[in-house]
Amino acid sequence: MFGFLGARPVDLGVRNGALRPCPAIPNCVGSEAGTPSGQQVSPFTAPGGAADLRRFTALLAGWPRTTVVTQNAEYVHAECASRVFGFIDDLEVRLDARRNVIHVRSQARLGRQDFGVNRKRVEALREAWQRR
Repeated sequence: MFGFLGARPVDLGVRNGALRPCPAIPNCVGSEAGTPSGQQVSPFTAPGGAADLRRFTALLAGWPRTTVVTQNAEYVHAECASRVFGFIDDLEVRLDARRNVIHVRSQARLGRQDFGVNRKRVEALREAWQRR
């Protein structure tokens, strides 16, 4: 592995009750309002509230090449490394207990294009979440 880490973004996290929307470049997907339509994904269902966020965090902790970096009662940040070159993507999730969903945002640290990797990761996580 070559480990193309890039610097950890300083603007991660929940701001004004939401994850940042994705920028208008094709290396990011997200479920929060403001993300460009071609980069939108659906949030995950979470009728169990905080218990579901803990289960989702456990799912992330067991996901290949993924390290949970930060977690609290409403937010989780994980770093996901690509299989071959070790490129790092930042995956964030936020519990919206009022709407019973977990919002998600996944973005490549480096480059403008991710060749669909972040969308594939989010949808694979969704499949695993629905099988739970």
